Amino acid sequence: MPDEIVTAIKDEDVPVLRKYAQDHLAKYHASKNILELKNIMLVCNKLLLIEGKNYLTTADIQRIGSYLLHNTVWSKYNITLFANSPFLLVEFRNWL
Repeated sequence: MPDEIVTAIKDEDVPVLRKYAQDHLAKYHASKNILELKNIMLVCNKLLLIEGKNYLTTADIQRIGSYLLHNTVWSKYNITLFANSPFLLVEFRNWL
């Protein structure tokens, strides 16, 4: 993650985080490359905590949930992804 975004997360700089999330979500929705989605989960989760607004679609959350559910090798990266997903997964549950 770029240093600018790490700083924005620490400083809760919503405009910077929002732009980053929107730009990267657009890239993900165009490519459907799950790496794009996984790389912005932390930012989307932070925005949900700060603003109370979820930038992910139901399909995005389902894709992350499915990925985590069917993952057989839990690397440090996957553990970090899981650790940064609970608020979004709870949000998905609330939509049901």
